Amino acid sequence: MVNAVYLIGNLADVPETGKAKTTAYTKFVVISNGRTETQKAVVPVTVFGKAATYAAGLRKGHRVFVSGRLDTSRWKAQDGQPRSKTSVIAELVIPIEPIAPTERPKR
Repeated sequence: MVNAVYLIGNLADVPETGKAKTTAYTKFVVISNGRTETQKAVVPVTVFGKAATYAAGLRKGHRVFVSGRLDTSRWKAQDGQPRSKTSVIAELVIPIEPIAPTERPKR
């Protein structure tokens, strides 16, 4: 079985950055347009490592290409009901629009 996802869309908001143990991560949401308003896909994305540092320089509205894999988390809510969330763990994030030099993260 192959678990591969390819997305092209716009960032819904400013990326959230952080550190998990010793690995940097960046989280953001990509909105991918469909043919109609009801066909829009809203996809949470998480990037780790060096790619996360680069993705942190993206801003709301940037158009990006994302390559990665699907990841589903399952848990029980406080009311006992099962919950799940599917997101993309990205291996590659490429801006389709160039990032201005003033927007790039400092290394």
